[in-house]
Amino acid sequence: MTSTKLHFQYKGVVLTLLAVCFLAGNGYFAKGLETNTLSITLIRSFIAAALIGLITWARRKPLTLSNSRDYGLSCIAGALLGIHWVCFFYSMYISSVTLGMTMLYTYPMMTLVIQAIFMAQRPPKSSWIMAPLALVGIVIMLQLWSANAAHNLQGITLGLISALCFAGRNLLQQRYLAAYPPHISIFYQTLVICVLIMVLNLFLPSPQISFDSAEHEWLLWLILGGIFTALPHSMIASAINHIGARAVAIIGCVQPVVASLLAYHLLGEVVTVNVAIGAVIILSAAAGEVYFSLPKNPN
Repeated sequence: MTSTKLHFQYKGVVLTLLAVCFLAGNGYFAKGLETNTLSITLIRSFIAAALIGLITWARRKPLTLSNSRDYGLSCIAGALLGIHWVCFFYSMYISSVTLGMTMLYTYPMMTLVIQAIFMAQRPPKSSWIMAPLALVGIVIMLQLWSANAAHNLQGITLGLISALCFAGRNLLQQRYLAAYPPHISIFYQTLVICVLIMVLNLFLPSPQISFDSAEHEWLLWLILGGIFTALPHSMIASAINHIGARAVAIIGCVQPVVASLLAYHLLGEVVTVNVAIGAVIILSAAAGEVYFSLPKNPN
């Protein structure tokens, strides 16, 4: 293997690990900010869209899509990404960072479910082992006998909805919008999220959007939208070009571990034995599913 190829792959691994660390930091914002989940999602989406738009404009690059169909598909992808973010944040908020982050990594199994139902694609044989294994992990994490069982159940439910929406958005992106650079897709999807949340807020019994904590949290909002949203998504897209989607997905399974360590040091959140065991089982199933279901060619 030439030194150039080694450097290329090394860069992909480094980009993935950096992106994982940034994305794992979302757990702090879910539990460490006073701003509610809906407001946080609106703020991070607006900041990410604004930053991408400004950078693209400064580089004199186009932001337009090819046809009206792609604008419509971007709206659907944006809606799925928005539901994913809201459920993901709320899952960590009401349960724990480790539990919410781990539930997200059931998305490889969710992807297979969507492909089997809507795309008539038979799941690989490994799925008949990995899916029940993940279910065992979820039951262990639920801890029905504990005082937090109700919150854990809500966290798991929202985490699974988050994973389902994330899987659907990724399949939509891969099947219909792959021709566009990642920053263009993220720009439109975050823009759609902003619009949908503002419209949704009009129909809620009581308005949920609040910027009351802006005076002392505005810097954290900027950090969340720029460094913990726009930047890691761009890194992941670049890393896929360097080492392939399978390698990125497998490395990404360390994200809940990093998130747990950050939650322990920044929030004082202690992981119980059952949650740790369940997380290991689920992440092993997710990594195995990714490894056995994707093509052997890393690209």
